[in-house]
Amino acid sequence: MINAEDVPLWLRRWFVVNFSVDLVVAVPLFVAPRAVLGLLGWIEVDPAMARVVACAVASRAAKEQSCKSAKRYTAGFAAGMG
Repeated sequence: MINAEDVPLWLRRWFVVNFSVDLVVAVPLFVAPRAVLGLLGWIEVDPAMARVVACAVASRAAKEQSCKSAKRYTAGFAAGMG
């Protein structure tokens, strides 16, 4: 089993950056898809599909965080702290 100490610090930081970027992209895309995609040069925007993509990106970010928490919990449980 992999412990949190076995994961390199740069990789742990990369996951935090990735999580942050995912949320920074997903929230505005979900709230105002026409405005966000208009700033990127899109002429035709389907707000429903833009929101589906935003949900997928947010789901990925949430999954990364939940996996991180679950690994921390299971590592503590395996060590007899849970």
